Amino acid sequence: LLNDEQLKDRPEFNTFLEKVVDVSLRFAPTPEETVAIAFLTVSIERKLKDYIRDRVVKLKIDNIRVIRKLVRLIEDILPQLEVYDLAVKISVASSIVLLGWCHLQPDVAPPWEFIRNRNYWRNIVDPEAPNDSLENTWGKLLNDYGYHKGGDFDIALMQGIEDGYFTKATIESHASELHQRVE
Repeated sequence: LLNDEQLKDRPEFNTFLEKVVDVSLRFAPTPEETVAIAFLTVSIERKLKDYIRDRVVKLKIDNIRVIRKLVRLIEDILPQLEVYDLAVKISVASSIVLLGWCHLQPDVAPPWEFIRNRNYWRNIVDPEAPNDSLENTWGKLLNDYGYHKGGDFDIALMQGIEDGYFTKATIESHASELHQRVE
């Protein structure tokens, strides 16, 4: 049984669990262990794969299914980025990991609106808000992740994540612009 913490009738479940189940195990791997499991069949070039692994661990994503979906999204977009150098691929992969996590796990990740409205000039951490407020928690998470501003490319990537595919013309135009900035 997965996600047993979401059971509505938890006391009744616990009552019968002991009568029905002899051995009960809690599968709670660390993000590092989860990434190792999820990456068993990933065939992305090593430097990019290591970078994606780092990004997933940085966000503490511990759901194998979510990690595999993130990798699949990155694998889907890579053919459209093959003419660009590794720095462009890394930037796109970093955004897809963050944005995909927000889309796939909205109950634990910052909302897309929060990320989209973030900018370089405004400190997201509100000194008036309690330190444990979601806004400050998300602001710190994004700062630690190295994400400062959502731009047009991220909007296009999020649209592709939501649609389940990336539009070639859109990706090429934004990737070309990113490539010029990287150079």
